[in-house]
Amino acid sequence: MLPVLLGGACGSTDRAPTAVNLIDELPNAERRAGSLLSEAVRTDTVGAGTDEARALVTRAPARVIWQVKIVPHAHLRTAVALVPDVNSPSGPLGAGVTIRVGIADTRNYEELARVSVLPRAPGAPFWQSIDLDLKSYGGWQWSLFYRPWTITWRLNFSIDALPGAGTVAWKEPVIGS
Repeated sequence: MLPVLLGGACGSTDRAPTAVNLIDELPNAERRAGSLLSEAVRTDTVGAGTDEARALVTRAPARVIWQVKIVPHAHLRTAVALVPDVNSPSGPLGAGVTIRVGIADTRNYEELARVSVLPRAPGAPFWQSIDLDLKSYGGWQWSLFYRPWTITWRLNFSIDALPGAGTVAWKEPVIGS
């Protein structure tokens, strides 16, 4: 009985971690864009052959913000690629963009990644992988005051028209262990 009480008092979370597919959660996300929202933030199938995948497609400038609870030992896994815009599917890819992934609570924002996404060179892989460790934002921590498992985090995907312009596909972004 004592181990159970101590585990509960220490904030132990023995629940099986679940994955959060951010594309499935898109209808609940806050979306902002510098152009028509339905074209600037949407889902689509992107790539060809073995590189084809369901993706979140964002045209610069845009931002998508999900409110999520982070499971213990979580990672955010996705991949990105510069893709043609919905208005000109066979047109140029653009000069490139900068994407940012950040996380915020009610007081602070922390940038987790900033990546330049440029047109890929011939023969280069279609997708550029991203794997971000989110363990500091979920599960039990060695602190009397910091309790990340109680916080609903605001996970931000941003796309900036820097260094140029373009549209980025985020391949199946998932938060999970």
